[in-house]
Amino acid sequence: MVYELNEAERLWDNVISNRTYNLEEPDKLVMDRMEMLKQKKVRNVVDIGCGLGRHVNLLSQYGYSVLGIDISNSALQSTRDSVTFSSRTHLAMGNISSLPIKSDQFCLALVWRMLHLNTKSQIELGLKEINRILRTNGILLCSVRSISNSLFFDAKESGEEVEPNTFVMKSKSINGLLYHFFSLQEVEKTFSKWFNVVSIEEHELEHTGYTVNIDSHKNMFWVILAQKK
Repeated sequence: MVYELNEAERLWDNVISNRTYNLEEPDKLVMDRMEMLKQKKVRNVVDIGCGLGRHVNLLSQYGYSVLGIDISNSALQSTRDSVTFSSRTHLAMGNISSLPIKSDQFCLALVWRMLHLNTKSQIELGLKEINRILRTNGILLCSVRSISNSLFFDAKESGEEVEPNTFVMKSKSINGLLYHFFSLQEVEKTFSKWFNVVSIEEHELEHTGYTVNIDSHKNMFWVILAQKK
């Protein structure tokens, strides 16, 4: 099954516009790292897969120059409607496997809850692109779905597995969307190819509209902090 970008755009536009994805408040784990970013003298941030703009808004309020990127027009419009813009806040449409950004531009790449929405080869391309756009010693803060995640068990039960631990979902609210689920070993191997991994922690993150009713397992993610080699 070929998963084309235009199909991803259409599906995510539906998810965003229907508010099936409904996360509007900044994630506490991202908020908790604001002091670390200050200590690291971060000046500018790219938020890849910015969704409804919750972290674009947070980072803008902390005074960072922020570029929010998403493949969904609905997501970008929602961000425009929710963020207080300044001359240091920008938005662009883009795909993580081919980012519309010059090399060596950003101090920090925030890739929150979106890298896993790809095949394994696209994930590799995405990490290569993130490495390219980061400055020397640039930071990656990323979260990806774990094989302990509630959606993994839903995918195993009803999804179409297109490669190991990668599924086209069949659940009504996210039918057709692609998800890859990571083991700890895969996180370590995949990220260390492009980055010096500082920490990997497993956390339960907030539910969205399509996981809130799955109560047999928790909404578990790997949270990765890494630095450009």
